[in-house]
Amino acid sequence: MKNFNLSILTLLLVASTHLHVSAQEVDPSQKSIITKISATWCPPCGSWGWDFFEELLEDHNDAALVIANHYSGDLRNPTAEAIEENFRNIGQPSFYLGNQDQNVTRTNVGDRRTSIAERVDAEAAMSPMANSGIYTRLDDRSLHVDARTVFFEDADGDYYLNVYVVEDKVIADQASRGNDVEHSAILRTGLEENPWGIEIISGSASAGDAVETDFDFEIPSDWVIENIILASVIWKREADDSYSFVNTELFTNWQDLISATTDLGALGVDLTSRPGADGQLITQVTVDEPVAEAIISLLDMQGRAIETQSLGALSGTTVVRWSSSSSAVGAIGLVHLQTPAGQLTEKVVMK
Repeated sequence: MKNFNLSILTLLLVASTHLHVSAQEVDPSQKSIITKISATWCPPCGSWGWDFFEELLEDHNDAALVIANHYSGDLRNPTAEAIEENFRNIGQPSFYLGNQDQNVTRTNVGDRRTSIAERVDAEAAMSPMANSGIYTRLDDRSLHVDARTVFFEDADGDYYLNVYVVEDKVIADQASRGNDVEHSAILRTGLEENPWGIEIISGSASAGDAVETDFDFEIPSDWVIENIILASVIWKREADDSYSFVNTELFTNWQDLISATTDLGALGVDLTSRPGADGQLITQVTVDEPVAEAIISLLDMQGRAIETQSLGALSGTTVVRWSSSSSAVGAIGLVHLQTPAGQLTEKVVMK
Protein backbone atom coordinates (compact mmCIF):
# COMPACT_ATOMS: atom_id res chain seq x y z
CA MET A 1 0.00 0.00 0.00
CA LYS A 2 1.20 3.51 -0.81
CA ASN A 3 2.16 5.81 2.01
CA PHE A 4 0.88 9.36 2.37
CA ASN A 5 3.18 12.23 3.22
CA LEU A 6 3.55 15.94 2.67
CA SER A 7 6.89 17.13 1.38
CA ILE A 8 8.29 20.62 1.92
CA LEU A 9 7.84 21.19 -1.82
CA THR A 10 4.18 20.28 -1.49
CA LEU A 11 3.67 22.72 1.33
CA LEU A 12 5.29 25.46 -0.75
CA LEU A 13 2.97 24.64 -3.64
CA VAL A 14 -0.04 24.90 -1.37
CA ALA A 15 1.17 28.22 0.02
CA SER A 16 1.75 29.73 -3.42
CA THR A 17 -1.28 28.36 -5.30
CA HIS A 18 -4.93 29.32 -4.84
CA LEU A 19 -6.91 26.13 -5.31
CA HIS A 20 -10.57 26.52 -6.29
CA VAL A 21 -12.07 23.42 -4.67
CA SER A 22 -15.61 24.50 -4.06
CA ALA A 23 -18.69 22.81 -2.73
CA GLN A 24 -21.16 24.25 -5.22
CA GLU A 25 -24.20 22.08 -5.56
CA VAL A 26 -24.72 20.92 -9.15
CA ASP A 27 -28.26 19.82 -9.86
CA PRO A 28 -28.37 16.71 -12.11
CA SER A 29 -31.37 17.99 -14.07
CA GLN A 30 -32.05 19.17 -17.60
CA LYS A 31 -33.61 22.57 -18.24
CA SER A 32 -34.60 24.34 -21.45
CA ILE A 33 -33.79 27.78 -22.80
CA ILE A 34 -36.45 29.83 -24.60
CA THR A 35 -35.18 32.88 -26.46
CA LYS A 36 -37.25 35.68 -27.92
CA ILE A 37 -35.40 37.51 -30.68
CA SER A 38 -36.59 41.10 -30.36
CA ALA A 39 -35.88 44.78 -30.98
CA THR A 40 -37.29 47.91 -29.38
CA TRP A 41 -38.22 49.38 -32.81
CA CYS A 42 -40.18 46.25 -33.87
CA PRO A 43 -44.01 46.77 -33.73
CA PRO A 44 -45.02 43.05 -33.55
CA CYS A 45 -42.38 42.51 -30.86
CA GLY A 46 -44.38 44.92 -28.74
CA SER A 47 -47.84 43.60 -29.66
CA TRP A 48 -48.59 39.87 -30.05
CA GLY A 49 -44.90 38.98 -29.50
CA TRP A 50 -44.92 40.85 -26.19
CA ASP A 51 -48.06 39.07 -24.96
CA PHE A 52 -46.77 35.66 -26.02
CA PHE A 53 -43.46 36.25 -24.23
CA GLU A 54 -45.27 37.15 -21.00
CA GLU A 55 -47.24 33.89 -21.30
CA LEU A 56 -44.01 31.93 -21.69
CA LEU A 57 -42.60 33.57 -18.58
CA GLU A 58 -45.75 32.60 -16.70
CA ASP A 59 -45.63 29.01 -17.99
CA HIS A 60 -41.94 28.35 -17.34
CA ASN A 61 -40.95 30.18 -14.21
CA ASP A 62 -38.66 27.39 -12.98
CA ALA A 63 -38.29 24.72 -15.66
CA ALA A 64 -36.70 26.93 -18.31
CA LEU A 65 -34.59 30.01 -18.80
CA VAL A 66 -36.78 32.48 -20.71
CA ILE A 67 -34.98 35.54 -22.08
CA ALA A 68 -35.66 38.53 -24.31
CA ASN A 69 -32.69 38.77 -26.67
CA HIS A 70 -32.55 42.28 -28.13
CA TYR A 71 -30.09 42.08 -31.01
CA SER A 72 -31.05 45.56 -32.22
CA GLY A 73 -32.50 48.79 -30.87
CA ASP A 74 -32.15 50.52 -27.53
CA LEU A 75 -31.50 47.31 -25.57
CA ARG A 76 -29.00 45.83 -28.01
CA ASN A 77 -25.79 44.31 -26.67
CA PRO A 78 -22.95 42.25 -28.23
CA THR A 79 -23.98 39.02 -26.49
CA ALA A 80 -27.53 39.29 -27.84
CA GLU A 81 -26.19 40.06 -31.32
CA ALA A 82 -24.00 36.94 -31.25
CA ILE A 83 -26.85 34.70 -30.13
CA GLU A 84 -29.17 36.01 -32.86
CA GLU A 85 -26.46 35.46 -35.48
CA ASN A 86 -25.73 31.97 -34.13
CA PHE A 87 -29.39 31.02 -34.67
CA ARG A 88 -29.18 32.29 -38.27
CA ASN A 89 -32.37 34.10 -37.46
CA ILE A 90 -34.44 35.97 -40.07
CA GLY A 91 -36.99 38.48 -38.81
CA GLN A 92 -38.48 39.28 -35.44
CA PRO A 93 -40.09 38.44 -33.16
CA SER A 94 -38.81 34.89 -33.32
CA PHE A 95 -38.99 32.34 -30.53
CA TYR A 96 -36.37 29.62 -30.13
CA LEU A 97 -36.43 26.53 -27.93
CA GLY A 98 -32.80 25.60 -27.63
CA ASN A 99 -31.49 26.24 -31.13
CA GLN A 100 -34.78 25.49 -32.89
CA ASP A 101 -37.07 28.20 -34.28
CA GLN A 102 -40.62 27.46 -33.10
CA ASN A 103 -42.11 29.37 -36.08
CA VAL A 104 -44.49 31.35 -33.91
CA THR A 105 -46.84 33.77 -35.67
CA ARG A 106 -49.73 35.95 -34.62
CA THR A 107 -52.20 33.24 -35.72
CA ASN A 108 -50.68 30.18 -34.02
CA VAL A 109 -49.64 31.43 -30.57
CA GLY A 110 -52.11 29.13 -28.78
CA ASP A 111 -50.85 25.99 -30.49
CA ARG A 112 -47.22 27.00 -30.08
CA ARG A 113 -47.69 27.76 -26.39
CA THR A 114 -48.93 24.19 -25.92
CA SER A 115 -46.21 22.56 -28.05
CA ILE A 116 -43.42 24.50 -26.32
CA ALA A 117 -44.76 23.50 -22.89
CA GLU A 118 -44.86 19.85 -23.96
CA ARG A 119 -41.29 20.03 -25.21
CA VAL A 120 -40.03 21.74 -22.05
CA ASP A 121 -41.66 18.99 -19.96
CA ALA A 122 -40.08 16.31 -22.16
CA GLU A 123 -36.63 17.85 -21.86
CA ALA A 124 -37.01 18.14 -18.08
CA ALA A 125 -37.50 14.36 -17.98
CA MET A 126 -34.20 13.74 -19.80
CA SER A 127 -30.91 12.89 -18.12
CA PRO A 128 -28.49 15.82 -18.45
CA MET A 129 -25.08 15.52 -20.03
CA ALA A 130 -23.75 18.26 -17.73
CA ASN A 131 -24.81 21.12 -15.49
CA SER A 132 -23.25 23.87 -13.40
CA GLY A 133 -23.50 25.37 -9.92
CA ILE A 134 -22.17 28.69 -8.66
CA TYR A 135 -21.04 30.66 -5.66
CA THR A 136 -21.04 34.45 -5.78
CA ARG A 137 -19.37 37.35 -4.04
CA LEU A 138 -20.67 40.90 -4.46
CA ASP A 139 -18.59 43.85 -3.29
CA ASP A 140 -20.59 46.99 -4.02
CA ARG A 141 -21.08 46.42 -7.78
CA SER A 142 -18.09 44.11 -8.31
CA LEU A 143 -19.37 40.58 -8.90
CA HIS A 144 -17.21 37.47 -8.60
CA VAL A 145 -18.63 34.07 -9.52
CA ASP A 146 -17.05 30.67 -8.87
CA ALA A 147 -18.64 28.02 -11.10
CA ARG A 148 -18.37 24.26 -11.06
CA THR A 149 -19.49 22.18 -14.03
CA VAL A 150 -20.05 18.44 -13.64
CA PHE A 151 -20.39 16.03 -16.55
CA PHE A 152 -22.88 13.27 -15.83
CA GLU A 153 -22.19 11.44 -19.10
CA ASP A 154 -19.18 10.91 -21.35
CA ALA A 155 -18.88 13.76 -23.84
CA ASP A 156 -16.84 14.45 -26.96
CA GLY A 157 -16.17 17.89 -28.44
CA ASP A 158 -15.54 21.42 -27.25
CA TYR A 159 -17.79 22.77 -24.50
CA TYR A 160 -18.13 26.31 -23.19
CA LEU A 161 -19.69 27.86 -20.09
CA ASN A 162 -20.93 31.40 -19.60
CA VAL A 163 -22.97 32.94 -16.81
CA TYR A 164 -25.54 35.39 -18.14
CA VAL A 165 -27.08 38.44 -16.50
CA VAL A 166 -30.84 38.70 -17.02
CA GLU A 167 -32.58 41.81 -15.70
CA ASP A 168 -36.28 42.24 -15.04
CA LYS A 169 -38.28 45.48 -15.02
CA VAL A 170 -35.99 47.29 -17.44
CA ILE A 171 -37.42 50.66 -18.49
CA ALA A 172 -37.10 51.42 -22.21
CA ASP A 173 -39.21 52.37 -25.20
CA GLN A 174 -40.96 49.66 -27.20
CA ALA A 175 -42.79 50.02 -30.50
CA SER A 176 -46.52 49.26 -30.08
CA ARG A 177 -46.23 49.68 -26.28
CA GLY A 178 -45.05 53.27 -25.89
CA ASN A 179 -42.24 55.14 -24.19
CA ASP A 180 -40.58 54.08 -20.94
CA VAL A 181 -42.34 50.73 -20.61
CA GLU A 182 -41.24 47.91 -18.29
CA HIS A 183 -39.47 45.08 -20.11
CA SER A 184 -39.21 41.58 -18.63
CA ALA A 185 -36.23 39.20 -18.61
CA ILE A 186 -33.81 41.24 -20.70
CA LEU A 187 -30.55 39.47 -21.54
CA ARG A 188 -27.95 42.05 -20.54
CA THR A 189 -24.66 40.25 -21.11
CA GLY A 190 -22.52 37.26 -20.30
CA LEU A 191 -19.97 37.62 -17.52
CA GLU A 192 -17.30 36.50 -19.98
CA GLU A 193 -16.72 38.84 -22.92
CA ASN A 194 -16.79 35.89 -25.32
CA PRO A 195 -20.57 35.42 -25.76
CA TRP A 196 -20.20 31.65 -25.32
CA GLY A 197 -18.00 31.93 -22.28
CA ILE A 198 -14.94 29.98 -21.19
CA GLU A 199 -13.91 26.74 -22.85
CA ILE A 200 -14.30 24.05 -20.18
CA ILE A 201 -13.67 20.91 -22.23
CA SER A 202 -11.64 20.46 -25.41
CA GLY A 203 -11.71 16.96 -26.85
CA SER A 204 -13.52 14.74 -24.39
CA ALA A 205 -14.87 14.42 -20.86
CA SER A 206 -15.76 11.38 -18.79
CA ALA A 207 -18.80 10.96 -16.59
CA GLY A 208 -17.92 12.41 -13.19
CA ASP A 209 -15.44 14.98 -14.48
CA ALA A 210 -15.76 18.38 -12.80
CA VAL A 211 -14.38 21.68 -14.08
CA GLU A 212 -13.84 24.83 -12.00
CA THR A 213 -14.09 28.29 -13.58
CA ASP A 214 -14.47 31.81 -12.26
CA PHE A 215 -15.78 35.12 -13.59
CA ASP A 216 -15.38 38.77 -12.60
CA PHE A 217 -17.77 41.50 -13.72
CA GLU A 218 -18.52 45.09 -12.82
CA ILE A 219 -22.29 45.63 -12.79
CA PRO A 220 -23.16 48.92 -14.59
CA SER A 221 -24.59 51.63 -12.37
CA ASP A 222 -27.91 51.78 -14.24
CA TRP A 223 -28.69 48.08 -13.76
CA VAL A 224 -30.85 47.29 -10.73
CA ILE A 225 -29.15 44.50 -8.78
CA GLU A 226 -32.38 43.46 -7.04
CA ASN A 227 -33.95 42.76 -10.45
CA ILE A 228 -31.10 40.60 -11.75
CA ILE A 229 -30.97 36.83 -11.99
CA LEU A 230 -27.94 34.83 -13.10
CA ALA A 231 -28.08 31.82 -15.37
CA SER A 232 -25.31 29.42 -16.34
CA VAL A 233 -25.48 28.06 -19.88
CA ILE A 234 -23.35 25.28 -21.34
CA TRP A 235 -22.78 25.35 -25.11
CA LYS A 236 -21.14 22.89 -27.50
CA ARG A 237 -19.15 24.26 -30.41
CA GLU A 238 -20.04 22.43 -33.62
CA ALA A 239 -17.87 21.69 -36.65
CA ASP A 240 -19.27 24.73 -38.49
CA ASP A 241 -18.32 26.99 -35.52
CA SER A 242 -21.94 27.41 -34.45
CA TYR A 243 -22.89 26.76 -30.82
CA SER A 244 -25.56 24.30 -29.69
CA PHE A 245 -27.35 24.59 -26.36
CA VAL A 246 -26.56 21.85 -23.83
CA ASN A 247 -28.07 22.86 -20.47
CA THR A 248 -28.85 25.80 -18.22
CA GLU A 249 -29.33 26.51 -14.52
CA LEU A 250 -31.18 29.49 -13.07
CA PHE A 251 -29.99 31.32 -9.95
CA THR A 252 -32.76 33.64 -8.80
CA ASN A 253 -31.28 33.74 -5.29
CA TRP A 254 -27.71 34.24 -6.44
CA GLN A 255 -26.97 36.83 -3.75
CA ASP A 256 -27.52 34.10 -1.15
CA LEU A 257 -24.97 31.79 -2.81
CA ILE A 258 -22.08 33.43 -1.02
CA SER A 259 -18.59 32.20 -1.87
CA ALA A 260 -16.72 30.64 1.00
CA THR A 261 -13.50 32.13 -0.29
CA THR A 262 -11.93 33.30 2.95
CA ASP A 263 -8.68 31.46 3.59
CA LEU A 264 -9.25 29.72 6.92
CA GLY A 265 -5.50 29.63 7.42
CA ALA A 266 -5.62 33.36 8.04
CA LEU A 267 -8.20 32.69 10.76
CA GLY A 268 -5.96 30.29 12.67
CA VAL A 269 -7.16 27.02 11.11
CA ASP A 270 -4.52 24.41 10.23
CA LEU A 271 -4.68 21.13 8.27
CA THR A 272 -1.93 18.53 8.71
CA SER A 273 -2.04 15.14 6.99
CA ARG A 274 0.12 12.10 7.66
CA PRO A 275 -0.01 8.31 7.21
CA GLY A 276 -1.39 6.24 10.05
CA ALA A 277 0.10 2.98 11.27
CA ASP A 278 -2.07 1.04 8.81
CA GLY A 279 -1.05 3.27 5.88
CA GLN A 280 -4.37 5.08 5.69
CA LEU A 281 -4.41 8.86 5.66
CA ILE A 282 -5.00 10.80 8.87
CA THR A 283 -5.78 14.53 8.81
CA GLN A 284 -5.48 16.70 11.90
CA VAL A 285 -7.63 19.84 12.00
CA THR A 286 -6.57 22.50 14.51
CA VAL A 287 -8.52 25.71 15.14
CA ASP A 288 -7.67 28.70 17.32
CA GLU A 289 -11.33 29.69 17.68
CA PRO A 290 -14.46 27.51 17.52
CA VAL A 291 -15.75 26.85 13.99
CA ALA A 292 -19.33 25.80 13.19
CA GLU A 293 -20.63 23.24 10.70
CA ALA A 294 -17.36 22.00 9.25
CA ILE A 295 -17.28 19.54 6.35
CA ILE A 296 -14.04 17.88 5.25
CA SER A 297 -13.50 16.12 1.93
CA LEU A 298 -10.84 13.99 0.33
CA LEU A 299 -10.71 14.74 -3.40
CA ASP A 300 -8.74 13.80 -6.46
CA MET A 301 -7.04 16.52 -8.49
CA GLN A 302 -10.12 16.92 -10.71
CA GLY A 303 -12.07 18.04 -7.66
CA ARG A 304 -14.12 14.84 -7.44
CA ALA A 305 -15.03 13.89 -3.89
CA ILE A 306 -13.65 10.48 -2.90
CA GLU A 307 -14.87 10.69 0.69
CA THR A 308 -16.66 13.36 2.72
CA GLN A 309 -17.16 13.59 6.48
CA SER A 310 -19.31 16.02 8.45
CA LEU A 311 -17.37 17.22 11.48
CA GLY A 312 -19.99 19.52 13.00
CA ALA A 313 -18.62 22.23 15.28
CA LEU A 314 -14.85 22.31 15.75
CA SER A 315 -12.72 23.42 18.69
CA GLY A 316 -9.11 22.65 19.53
CA THR A 317 -7.83 19.64 17.56
CA THR A 318 -9.93 17.10 15.64
CA VAL A 319 -8.45 13.96 14.08
CA VAL A 320 -10.01 12.65 10.86
CA ARG A 321 -9.30 9.08 9.77
CA TRP A 322 -9.98 8.42 6.10
CA SER A 323 -11.25 5.02 5.04
CA SER A 324 -10.58 5.47 1.30
CA SER A 325 -7.57 3.75 -0.24
CA SER A 326 -4.81 5.65 -1.99
CA SER A 327 -5.72 4.03 -5.32
CA ALA A 328 -9.06 5.84 -5.24
CA VAL A 329 -7.31 9.20 -4.99
CA GLY A 330 -4.30 8.85 -7.25
CA ALA A 331 -0.72 10.03 -6.86
CA ILE A 332 -1.77 13.49 -5.69
CA GLY A 333 -4.93 14.32 -3.78
CA LEU A 334 -6.55 17.17 -1.92
CA VAL A 335 -7.93 17.55 1.57
CA HIS A 336 -10.54 20.32 1.63
CA LEU A 337 -12.18 21.88 4.69
CA GLN A 338 -15.38 23.89 4.14
CA THR A 339 -17.14 26.01 6.78
CA PRO A 340 -19.56 28.96 6.70
CA ALA A 341 -16.55 31.20 7.44
CA GLY A 342 -14.35 30.03 4.58
CA GLN A 343 -12.31 27.16 3.20
CA LEU A 344 -8.86 25.64 3.33
CA THR A 345 -7.24 23.15 0.98
CA GLU A 346 -4.14 20.99 1.42
CA LYS A 347 -2.45 19.12 -1.39
CA VAL A 348 -1.30 15.60 -0.44
CA VAL A 349 1.42 13.74 -2.35
CA MET A 350 1.07 9.98 -2.00
CA LYS A 351 4.23 7.93 -2.27
